[in-house]
Amino acid sequence: MSSLLRSCKFVRFLAGITRNISYGNGKQDNFDWAVHHNPNVYRGLAIRALATQQVISIRQENTLDKSLRKIDQEARRAGRISKRELDEILDEIKQSRSATSSQSLMVIRFCGSMVPEEHPEVRTKLVQNIWNTLESLGVPMDISHYNALLRVYWENGHQFSPTEFLKQLEKKGIEPNRVTYQRLVAQHCQQGEMDGAARILQIMREKQMPINETVFNALITGHSQNGDMESARGILALMKQAGLEATADTFTALLCGHAKQGDIEAIRAVMADAESQNIEFMNKDILEVVFSLAQAGHQEHVDEMLGFKKSAGFVQDCINTILRLVNIGQEDVGRKLLNVIPLHVRQGPEGPETLPSGTFFVRQLVKAGRPTEKIISICEEMQKSGANPRALYVALETSLNEGNDSVSFELMQKLKEAGEPLRQHYFWPLFLRRQKDNNVKGLCEVLVAMQKLEVPIRGDTLREYVLNSIKADSLGKINLLRSCGVSVGTAAVSVIINLLEEGNLEEAANLAGQVKAQYPFENMKRFLGRAFGQSKNTESLIKMLQCIAASKKDSEDGDSRSNGLIGELLVDSINNLQGSKGETTLKVLKGLVDCGLSINVASAEKLQEMLGSELTAEISEALGQLTSGNLELQPLQLSDLNSTAKLSISSLEQMYETLSARNQPTKIIRKNLLIRYCRSGNLEKAENIKKSLDAENFVHSVGCLALMIELYANHGNIEEALSLKKIIAERDPDIKLDNLKLIRLATAQIKAGRPEDALATLKDTCETELDSQTAFKLRGACWEMLNLLAEQKDEQNLNAALDCIISNKIVPINNVLLGPLVKIKLLQDDIPGALEQFQWCCEQHRATPWKSELTRRLIDNEDAASLQKLTDLSTQVHGEVNSLYDLVFAFVECGRIRQARRILETPGLRARTFRMETACERYCESGKSSSLEGLLEATKELHHVDRSNIFLNLLKLYCKNDETDKALNLWTQAQEENYMPPDEFLVILSEQLKKHNIEIPFVVPERVEHAPPPPKTEKAEADRPAPPTRQPKKERVLVSVSKAESDFMELRQALRRNDVDNALEIKKRLNANGLTINVRDASYLIENLINTDRVGEAFKIAKEMAESNVFPLSRVFRYLLNKVAATGDIDGIAELGYAMDDVLKQLLIVLQTLIFLM
Repeated sequence: MSSLLRSCKFVRFLAGITRNISYGNGKQDNFDWAVHHNPNVYRGLAIRALATQQVISIRQENTLDKSLRKIDQEARRAGRISKRELDEILDEIKQSRSATSSQSLMVIRFCGSMVPEEHPEVRTKLVQNIWNTLESLGVPMDISHYNALLRVYWENGHQFSPTEFLKQLEKKGIEPNRVTYQRLVAQHCQQGEMDGAARILQIMREKQMPINETVFNALITGHSQNGDMESARGILALMKQAGLEATADTFTALLCGHAKQGDIEAIRAVMADAESQNIEFMNKDILEVVFSLAQAGHQEHVDEMLGFKKSAGFVQDCINTILRLVNIGQEDVGRKLLNVIPLHVRQGPEGPETLPSGTFFVRQLVKAGRPTEKIISICEEMQKSGANPRALYVALETSLNEGNDSVSFELMQKLKEAGEPLRQHYFWPLFLRRQKDNNVKGLCEVLVAMQKLEVPIRGDTLREYVLNSIKADSLGKINLLRSCGVSVGTAAVSVIINLLEEGNLEEAANLAGQVKAQYPFENMKRFLGRAFGQSKNTESLIKMLQCIAASKKDSEDGDSRSNGLIGELLVDSINNLQGSKGETTLKVLKGLVDCGLSINVASAEKLQEMLGSELTAEISEALGQLTSGNLELQPLQLSDLNSTAKLSISSLEQMYETLSARNQPTKIIRKNLLIRYCRSGNLEKAENIKKSLDAENFVHSVGCLALMIELYANHGNIEEALSLKKIIAERDPDIKLDNLKLIRLATAQIKAGRPEDALATLKDTCETELDSQTAFKLRGACWEMLNLLAEQKDEQNLNAALDCIISNKIVPINNVLLGPLVKIKLLQDDIPGALEQFQWCCEQHRATPWKSELTRRLIDNEDAASLQKLTDLSTQVHGEVNSLYDLVFAFVECGRIRQARRILETPGLRARTFRMETACERYCESGKSSSLEGLLEATKELHHVDRSNIFLNLLKLYCKNDETDKALNLWTQAQEENYMPPDEFLVILSEQLKKHNIEIPFVVPERVEHAPPPPKTEKAEADRPAPPTRQPKKERVLVSVSKAESDFMELRQALRRNDVDNALEIKKRLNANGLTINVRDASYLIENLINTDRVGEAFKIAKEMAESNVFPLSRVFRYLLNKVAATGDIDGIAELGYAMDDVLKQLLIVLQTLIFLM
């Protein structure tokens, strides 16, 4: 066995001191000998330690700090953040139940003007919610927090009692400072309460607190609020007396006061005064004046104010002002500001292209609840001008996300009138909200609205969003949907698919038998097989297939399409069976034959391959009938029974009885019945009809006689078959039976113990042109004959029969036909002979019949030499990687885990995820938990193997067998192996534990798709995806996956394909956008680069990671350092030291020294 594994074409990499030296008495001379004679020894130790230490050096960062830092950066860049981001931060605080004083201060500060898209009342409610949360958690807060709260109140225009505020501070023992009093003054002045402001100023004087520019600016605002502009201007003189110079903020406060009065002349005068004093206004200053003009209803002066000189940051300041204008109902002024924003132009394939603008404006119109007519008017204007061709769609998207149904319906109506297509998924959010409330009436209203808008109602919409909310039986659901205008067929199909999804195959079949409908193939394939696998209800499966075939019968491509679909559904259904499939398969096939269903050849071949050793003569015969094309579909009760275009056997029998009762001629009917009985295999009725025709001296055609010969042969009546064959020969010696009928006759002769006669019959065969259906039936008949000889251990006649098939070119040779050659040797326990036959098949026909069974026999016999020979032969046919994986699975099935692991550890062995997935599913379906356990053990700590499917399928099998202890132990094992199970794993396990009233020791994800991330470990951190943007919590619609997310997905696909050039290009694109790939993806990229001898590029990526205090996975990092060390690149390795701590640097120094000694 060891020679087999050594002879693989890969050389395993061995590293580590324990494999290179033996430990003796620990003397210095032993160490010196090891270093000087084998420096690789110490180098391996140094690299291993270096790769391990880097994990310790990485410190995990507080997620709340990350979130706050992110929105702080966004606020600095754009001057605004979204409420959604603050909601998420609040959720983080509630979940962690902790926040530092500085963190809480930052959160409070962001609840004011930094959220311009929200109404001030909403922002005030948010900050109060945050404040109450912080107090309930006992977060320490000082006067700075209260001052921040005052600032937010002022920015939001929130009215409160300053006196009560001061009393609250006094009660908590917090001493107000001058900022507190300044903001209380501003609060009074904002409301025009100058007496209150005076009282606060008196307190400040008593406390000898200085009065700065902020207080004077607030006083200007206070006088302006009362319309006393003379007093407001007088504040400038007071400032001079106090030795303070007026700033841009001071003049802005004065300008806003005049703007509220609509005094454009005064505005011009103030601006001229400011200019004379060399005071320059910022963008936000002038825009604040514009806002004041619009708020006071003086929009006519806005255009004059927009002629000012713009400076850096104008676009973001303008956007913030537009958002505020929309909130106060001044969207017309907002539109003017939007026109001032310069358009973005990019170079397209046909020249410069203008990018759509104003999307934020349209969204804000909807969010602010502006009149629908106004929204539509502005959107149409923007579309007409080319500013935003999809403005109406943007508005619709926003209204759906915001839950504004009335606006959504009006926008859809407008899109329909404009000739724009309305899609099915536009209505899904409307259904979803009503579904959550179990509002069946509301669901019906949406269905009616869809039809008014001429949007066809699809089955997936009904299944996902409507049916689950209707509390009624199947017919009740259909009737309710019909009352909403849904067609009977669409409603019935949706209910049927729902039943199949629930595993209720019997009710689904019964319902399908009552309603004529068109069935969507993909959905039927997805759920029908699974439902059959659960119930094993063959009658219901046959009935469903009959209904599906009837629905496809009238399509343009008719029978061929129907046969293909039925075949695929049949294969998928049989594949879902667990355990032995042969008996159930035969029952299904016979039922399909009785119903007159047909399948295509490709599906029949798949079924043969799937059954493998369970393939029997009866199954082969049934498959031959199903692919013959001679069967006619039995009509359903709901079909038109008066149609005589295609009469079934029952219809012919009924017509025969009717004509006989009327004493009318029936000869033609009986002739057709004889043919139908022969094709359906009904010997008794065929003989009765034949006797009645013979009594009237009826001359049977040669074709009819040939059918009778096949019928007699299939029933073992050889003498009658030979008698009819003789009649045909006497009638016309040149007429020969076709090969299929001769093979059937030869098989019957073998069953009767007359193999010599069978070989003589085979000699009458000849080469003919075959279509796919005939070839399949012939191949099945030949296999049945050869398999019969193999089971009788008649080797001589088996070889003679196969030689005749090959020499006469009856049918192309494949694995199925060659299988009996190997099978007969295994039945005789002649393993060398079986291997010899296998070799002949490989060399002569490039086929590997009975490979799995032969492999297991050799493993059980521990015949390493023969196993190596078999593997080499398989490699010539299937390739080395596939053959090695076949060997892995064979070892696992035989319980030879160590040998399987050694193959998987082969360096350079490419991962075959698909092979691993199919093997896991096969083991799970057949209940082979030992094989899954062995595979799990064999792949332990092999990072190139994705073990998710092994864990998941093993858990499913444990739960199916109700082995709860094993299922829970599997979760514990995953932790021991540092494996992070997917959310689906946790959900399935939690359901199993609940079933047995066992406490769940982990947090159960609410949804598999959006589960919370687990605690970080080295592997978990490596495996964790790095999304480029924070996703909203509520479900969004009409929004495609972001470009960044698409790039990350494309990167991982490129890594799986080993397409390093494409992966590098995607990484470069992500880096240009300020995004970085995670540790796992970077590690796989490095590994792929090394495998393609691009060590330099791999080292460059590792260096970039080290500069950010991040390192590749230990295995990959060690692999890289070994490769670099082998090149003697001392300077290159030393560059990594600049980003490492002292321990890692010392290890690098040792490593460089050892390389130097090599």
